[in-house]
Amino acid sequence: ALIAWRTRTGTRQEDLARLAEVSGATMSRYENGLVPMPIEMSVKLALITNVPIVELVSDERATRLLKLLSDQANTSAKSGGNNANVA
Repeated sequence: ALIAWRTRTGTRQEDLARLAEVSGATMSRYENGLVPMPIEMSVKLALITNVPIVELVSDERATRLLKLLSDQANTSAKSGGNNANVA
């Protein structure tokens, strides 16, 4: 998905790596599936590229991420939208 986005937009791998604050070698490894991309990096790259996050993570990781987001939304809703602890 990232390679397709870079090709479509004419963005160099080095430039995307700089925006994501990783080395070009790390970005290459992410793009080629040589190392798993941390969820935080997936979110960051989804925001940078506007590529849907589910296209950036494996099915298993996407399922875990969606569950995490759902759990956070439910927790927020139960606390009235405010997760801050009040002393």
